[in-house]
Amino acid sequence: MATVDELRVQIASAQGDLQLKRQRRTELIEQHRQAAERQRLRRELDGVHSQVRNAQAEIEFMHNENLEIDADRTGPFPMLQHAKELPALAVRQKGQSSSCKVDYRKAVTKDSFEWTICGFSWLPLAEAQWGGSALARSSFFSVSHEKFCVVYHPYRDQFELCGMDDEADDGARGPIQRGSLAVVHFDEEGLSFRFKVFIKHADGHYVQWGKSQEACYPERNTYKWAFGPDMTYSSMAVPEGIFGLSHEELLHSEWVTDDTLTVKFELEVFSAYEMRSPQKERCIEVSPPCLSENMLSLLKDETYSDVTFVVAGELVKAHSPILAARSEVLGRHLGSGMKESVTKEIVIEDCSAATFRAFLVFLYSDDFAFVEKALKAAEGSRDADACMNNAAQHSGTRTASLQHLLAVSHKYQVSRLLHWCENELCDCISADSVCAMLQQAYLYDAKELESVCLDFIADHMREVSATRGFAELAKDWPALLRKIALYNAGIDC
Repeated sequence: MATVDELRVQIASAQGDLQLKRQRRTELIEQHRQAAERQRLRRELDGVHSQVRNAQAEIEFMHNENLEIDADRTGPFPMLQHAKELPALAVRQKGQSSSCKVDYRKAVTKDSFEWTICGFSWLPLAEAQWGGSALARSSFFSVSHEKFCVVYHPYRDQFELCGMDDEADDGARGPIQRGSLAVVHFDEEGLSFRFKVFIKHADGHYVQWGKSQEACYPERNTYKWAFGPDMTYSSMAVPEGIFGLSHEELLHSEWVTDDTLTVKFELEVFSAYEMRSPQKERCIEVSPPCLSENMLSLLKDETYSDVTFVVAGELVKAHSPILAARSEVLGRHLGSGMKESVTKEIVIEDCSAATFRAFLVFLYSDDFAFVEKALKAAEGSRDADACMNNAAQHSGTRTASLQHLLAVSHKYQVSRLLHWCENELCDCISADSVCAMLQQAYLYDAKELESVCLDFIADHMREVSATRGFAELAKDWPALLRKIALYNAGIDC
């Protein structure tokens, strides 16, 4: 055991060591403060350098723009006719060998592009989250030979366009340009076009923002140039914003519904590639496609039919090669040596004749417009699928027809029709029908329909739980009841 004197010596030594540690800590605190100040000054210097680069780029752009104006290649007062003559698009009139009609509209390609920004209020937060520009951009689209995209900046600030072209980007930023909403060109060989900008109102119709505009830069490199009603090429000017509104004002206006903004650009691109030498006008008319109509005519007339379906006591004629090509299940029925492959007669007991005819219409046409017409006929039919009675009681006539058709398409593994029925049923959900639809989605592995049903039940639990369908589901489908409980608890099921 240490003596008193030894302990006193140890205490004195420990106190000396503590004093040294405290001094070192004080030194490190001061070094930390100085390091933080150096970092702050470096960021401040970065900001000044960025402003210098932007100012230099703006000077170069304005200088080049002045040269272009002096050369009469652009400017507010362009020449009426470009020095380089465009070839005439002439059409010789019938019986008038000396007359000629020049039509430059044949060199114009018109198209429109609609862009929807969902979660519009979250856009400014993207800058803080991603540490970059809050600029939002659409996917790329093409009009004639020209490539474009649409951009929106909530702060009406400079468009940082570097790195926007996913296919090829050499780091070029384009000119200094500021605005709120614009269309950006991605081609280096110049551009001549007109455009209009429309904003979707809360009532569903589009309203034009700003005037129709045009740009003509046939010999300029317009790569990453932006064009819009409030575009400015000065770092001092402030763009007016969509209809003169800031981002926050726009959020609470009639132009943003359910936190969603929808815009549409209408473009007309003039392309010299589309010009043609004068030639005689051709008057050949190519008729529209008619394969679907011809196939349905074959089904309706029963011409060359070789297989018969007995559906709810009705005889429905069809053609085995077509059935086998469109459905592997039917192909196995007709070619596997089973009874049906010999007798060429198939009995259908779980479906109405009207629903089965709608199913055949799809197999023959692959066109949902014809399926819709067939469904209307099915809706008026008095034959109801016995196994679907409960579902039909809880839904409208169209909903019931879609449910029957979903069951048939699942039975015969026609996935395209099944997914279409699933998508249509997602728009037919109500408190009275959702439980029956959930059962069917569960039975037929319709995952998206099942997810939409679970969402609806979670949002309308009080109304749904008071329905007869929910009581039947709780009694007969404990697995689905458990799935609903897990989903409402936020557990992935």
